[in-house]
Amino acid sequence: TSFSWILDLVIRAWKAGFDLEKPETIVGIVMIDEIDIHLHIKWQRTILTVLQDVFKNVQFIITTHSPFVVQSVSGSNLVELKIKNDYVEAKTVTNDIAIGSSYETVINELFDQTSIFSPKVQEAFDIFYQLKQSILDGKTSVKDAEFAATVAKLQGFESDEINTILGMEFRLQYEYRRIKTQNRSRKSNK
Repeated sequence: TSFSWILDLVIRAWKAGFDLEKPETIVGIVMIDEIDIHLHIKWQRTILTVLQDVFKNVQFIITTHSPFVVQSVSGSNLVELKIKNDYVEAKTVTNDIAIGSSYETVINELFDQTSIFSPKVQEAFDIFYQLKQSILDGKTSVKDAEFAATVAKLQGFESDEINTILGMEFRLQYEYRRIKTQNRSRKSNK
């Protein structure tokens, strides 16, 4: 846990003769694998800032799979590691992806995940959007049984967020049809 390694850091600093009343005098390098493990999201967002504020002369080299930890780091201090062709590629991440982005963008850009939903919900949304496009292209009817079943499946997750998205989609579809109908009537009136 975080408490254990922080205590270990303090004990090692004390044994090395550093003044614990002046933690800014402690120098060293600390490597931590998966700093986010066992941390609440609130702490994932703040732990690095707190450590850097307390131990100003300690270099922390950490790994994480948490978009919340990534958001707390300035881009110049963030390096993305990816395996390509059996080699590890290191790339400095720009500041706007880290601090200036939502966790959804961080997940998408750095962790190659395109969905914020569970796989079952995302699969239903994928089908929904394919059918919606088919309806807009005039290939499928709104009354299509698969479309109705997909909407029912999404509503069955009983999520306010999913229902909000569906509501927006249906309002957009209604507006699209209304504008399309207006444009047709304008053309026929000319």
